[in-house]
Amino acid sequence: MKSTLVLWLYSVIFVVHGQVDNGHQSLLKRMTSLEYIVQSMTTEFGTLRQKNSELEYKYQILTEEFQRFRLDHTTVPSTDEKNGLEEMPGYSDPHPIGPVTSHRRNAQSGAVGSKGDKGDRGPKGDAGTPGFNGDDGLDGLKGDRGEKGDRGTPGSDGFNGDDGLDGRDGVKGEPGPAGPAGPKGVMGFPGYHGNKGMKGDLGAKGDTGVRGVPGPKGDTGMPGIAGPTGAVGRPGHNGSLGPKGDKGSSGSSGYPGSPGNKGEPGIRGERGFMGYPGQKGEPGQGPQQKVAFSARLANAISVSRPGQTIVFGHTITNIEDSYDSVNGYFRCRTAGLYFFYWSTHANPSDGVTTTLNVNGSILGFTFADSPPTHSNTGSNAIVTYLNVGDIVSIRINCPPGMHRYLGVGSSFSGILLN
Repeated sequence: MKSTLVLWLYSVIFVVHGQVDNGHQSLLKRMTSLEYIVQSMTTEFGTLRQKNSELEYKYQILTEEFQRFRLDHTTVPSTDEKNGLEEMPGYSDPHPIGPVTSHRRNAQSGAVGSKGDKGDRGPKGDAGTPGFNGDDGLDGLKGDRGEKGDRGTPGSDGFNGDDGLDGRDGVKGEPGPAGPAGPKGVMGFPGYHGNKGMKGDLGAKGDTGVRGVPGPKGDTGMPGIAGPTGAVGRPGHNGSLGPKGDKGSSGSSGYPGSPGNKGEPGIRGERGFMGYPGQKGEPGQGPQQKVAFSARLANAISVSRPGQTIVFGHTITNIEDSYDSVNGYFRCRTAGLYFFYWSTHANPSDGVTTTLNVNGSILGFTFADSPPTHSNTGSNAIVTYLNVGDIVSIRINCPPGMHRYLGVGSSFSGILLN
């Protein structure tokens, strides 16, 4: 009972520890994502502050240039104002209109002279400082819808989502059948020495065995109680030397040792002699010509003439342009082994028989017989060798004057195999 309770407690602690660890990992992922976002916003904010400083500096320079421009281009005084200023002693006209003659009023007195001639046109002045940008104009009318743009490149992978909640524990299944016995395992290493057992009864003297491996040194025992001093015995006689014993049997092989460290690389050997040239290889094959086509009926058709060629007018694939969608036949331009497949679609309550023909000779048939409730199809495939100029076509096979209807599900395909 106690062992069961201990195992149950260990299981609960293990599950709780796993859930706490999963929550900790999820929290670390979120903190890493938030730290990345904060770093990105800090970098963008620093860039905006730098751009704002540059704009403020440019605005200050433009303001100073505009003030300097206003000081350098002050308004020229009118004629009456000039006449009043000229009467002041020491006045000099900074903007003379014409040549200074006797017609100008004397600084002291004199009559007003006649108006002088118009002066020559002055040189063109330097270009002024560009003005500030005007206000934004009104929004224009909404334009026509543009064409769909190209597909953009895939975005970068998003962050991993949070781990989902653990599902409920499933019902314990029934124990499965016992499996077959496995192969015999490799012999294990010797186990540790067990505790010393109780002293057994003295047995009969056995044969001299193989000398065993020395055991580990035992712990020092408690000192015993000193016994009484015994009497001094009489000295014994020297015994005779016994006979030499037999040679012991060989011991078992020891376990293989662990691999040694990798040695230093050896000295590089001398370069060998150049080998003899090899035999000439087989001639290679050039790139194989690709030939393939696939076509189907553009519309449902009605046929009544035996041997009439079925024209599959809607071309899906036509590599090498060997299929004629106007006349409904394939003309071979590259000799080789070809694979042809054709399918016929019959309307309800109708039956259609077709043939595959190579130069007029029949190589295969299809037959589609549809019940009144639904339509049906018939198909076949042929593998044959064609020479340049051979013509392959699909023809109708029906009695004269009997109409047969083919649906748009009918198709004709072919491909060069080799």
